[in-house]
Amino acid sequence: MRTQVTAENAILSNRLYAPMSTTLSPLAEKVILVTGAASGLGKAMAMGLAAAGADLAIAAKPESARPLALVREAILASTRTVA
Repeated sequence: MRTQVTAENAILSNRLYAPMSTTLSPLAEKVILVTGAASGLGKAMAMGLAAAGADLAIAAKPESARPLALVREAILASTRTVA
């Protein structure tokens, strides 16, 4: 089954938002595809990789669209800095 790119499984780029740390991560400027990112291990990996500075493309099965959207929002909220 192919997953279509939608707003729920869009690419999340840390380049658009200032990272929490100003030091360069070994994952800086790397794009990592995380499948199954709506829950469990996939979700934990997506959250951890985003915190480490990686740009992410997250995906999950179509029936997991709502949980995936929540993961996306959590990642975006955790990588933004407040001015």
